[in-house]
Amino acid sequence: AARASPHQCEHQPGALGGYEWGELDSLNRSEVTRVKNFVSSPKDRFRASFDRRPKDYPRQVVFIGTTNEDHYLTDTTGNRRFWPVRVTRQIDVAWVAANLQQMLAEALSYVDAGERFWPTEKEQRELFTPQQDARTVDNAIDAEITRWLYDEDQPVQLGQSNLSLVNEVAMSELLKRVGYTIDKQTSTVMRAACSVMRRLGWKDRKSSAPGRPRVYCRPKELPQALKAEPRGSDGSTRPTQADSTAGGDDDPPF
Repeated sequence: AARASPHQCEHQPGALGGYEWGELDSLNRSEVTRVKNFVSSPKDRFRASFDRRPKDYPRQVVFIGTTNEDHYLTDTTGNRRFWPVRVTRQIDVAWVAANLQQMLAEALSYVDAGERFWPTEKEQRELFTPQQDARTVDNAIDAEITRWLYDEDQPVQLGQSNLSLVNEVAMSELLKRVGYTIDKQTSTVMRAACSVMRRLGWKDRKSSAPGRPRVYCRPKELPQALKAEPRGSDGSTRPTQADSTAGGDDDPPF
């Protein structure tokens, strides 16, 4: 294994079994987009020793991002490519080195037998997404939109409706409530707000009102992000890797 930055990994894949991306929380938005594109590729292009020119090679390396932060995922469009695992005790490097070939052989036998090694949509929604949401960095517009759409005790001025009780809302009206007047509703703000609505499960459609403005419709179920926070096998939110009881909600789903 080796340590590397996302930029180095694009040029130094080689024969290593694993690359560590240290301080995953330090990635900015443009780097996250670059990382997503890179890790999705099934092949690496590089010039091996004694080759005259670069060639494409099937990817054989595992990328591992590490951080000491509890909240580090920043992609507003979703973090499906990141599978969080909370490490709570010292890794036995000697044991891993001694058993690595055996683990790889067992994994290969499962793959050759046709075992599925990716989550279904249902597993992603019920097992992976809550773990990813629990580690997402909060932002102001996300918190405010969520509050206005789901807080029944929100302050409501005369002539306004309580947004937690409506089944559809126009984006311009929602942003006004959040504090963005029409002149401040830039394309960047609109994209961020649309990402929040998508995460909350609200679907957009054209309304029948004059001008046919686009409105967002409330989902039938409470968004997964607003349900109970993932908890450990003892009911707490602390890490559970060292617990003897298996199956806690905070345990990785894979």
